[in-house]
Amino acid sequence: MIFRKFCFIFFLAFASENLAQEGPEIFQQIELMLSAGRYREVQDFANQKISQLGAKAGNEELILAWKRVAARAYQREGHLEKALQIWQELAGTPNRITHLRDGLKLIQTQLEMWDLEGAKQWLKALPKPLPQEFKDAQQELSALALLLSGEQGKARLLLNQSSEKSFTGWHNLGRLEFERGDNAKALVALKKAAKIDPDDYYNRLYLAWSHLRLNDLPQATEAFTSLAQSAPTAEVFELLGRLKLREGKFAEARQWSLNALTLDADLAEAQFVLATALKRLGKTNEAQQAFKKFKANHQKQQAGLKEAYRLNQIHQQDPSDPEKALVLGKHHLSDGDVASAERLSWRVLRKHPNHGQARLTLARAYRKVRRFSAAAIQYQIILKTKQGAIYSTARKELQELIQAHAKKRSR
Repeated sequence: MIFRKFCFIFFLAFASENLAQEGPEIFQQIELMLSAGRYREVQDFANQKISQLGAKAGNEELILAWKRVAARAYQREGHLEKALQIWQELAGTPNRITHLRDGLKLIQTQLEMWDLEGAKQWLKALPKPLPQEFKDAQQELSALALLLSGEQGKARLLLNQSSEKSFTGWHNLGRLEFERGDNAKALVALKKAAKIDPDDYYNRLYLAWSHLRLNDLPQATEAFTSLAQSAPTAEVFELLGRLKLREGKFAEARQWSLNALTLDADLAEAQFVLATALKRLGKTNEAQQAFKKFKANHQKQQAGLKEAYRLNQIHQQDPSDPEKALVLGKHHLSDGDVASAERLSWRVLRKHPNHGQARLTLARAYRKVRRFSAAAIQYQIILKTKQGAIYSTARKELQELIQAHAKKRSR
């Protein structure tokens, strides 16, 4: 929804030789390294420069510049708490914002951590009138806060008012148009997002899905086939099954739905595609069994919604209880509501940063939405605490993540 493309750096690396030489191109080199996902190298080098410059008088502005570099590298990697710490230092306070651009980056980081109250406090504190160069960024952040608060209509209106949008702005506008059924407008916004970041999984998914909804089957086929090769997920396979049904290629629809169910046996939509394909293929008995499984999966989804409502009622009785929040978050994660699991995990971690189970739930949520670098950060934080059984679980899941990535790179 909000977040950036997958880049995966697990191990510390030495600073690039290109950065060893001072010169006017040094920050251009930094931008290239960030674009390439070399976040740890940038962090190490920036921190080294901060340490070196701190020993000399008159280097205050340059130190600030390198702190901004470090904060951006942490944020891009997914280490939001470290990024937030630096942005807070640079931005000042809501009562006295020292650097406006840093304040906007602080708000962005707070929203990534689902800290709506904190973000709204800073948004209200922004100077009025805001300098023109910052207005689009402020509108986009305000729209994101509305979106995370569940006010989709207001968020959409605000995004449409913004003349210049980042990847996040275009993507969120595309998603909002998609959800309200205006597929043509969704396609326009998602294409503009793709020009900024052509590799983002969810933007590619909704772009392909918009083509399918508009019955542009050749474009949908090309987009989904490409996505299935780079990101073979259950949702992509299920949508490919729908596409093949529409094309009348029922044997292929059957196979894609089976592929989806191999990855997620409870995916009711894929089960429905399978049942429909089997029926069209004349496999009546198999189709009947598939329809029965679809009904069972649908009933399971409904039961999950009821359980989520019950757990939410318990959570609302005492919102400050981290265990009640976490029980609800884990349930949301098991039911596929990753955004809610992420939100509740961050709610716990803001008050209890050493809560291992909350970090584990957050890591799993990030992993589910393919934010692998951010997931790895959370696993690594757990490993530093060495908290008994959860240490072993985090180490095992991190190793699985590394191995899966290694297999993908070797293909």
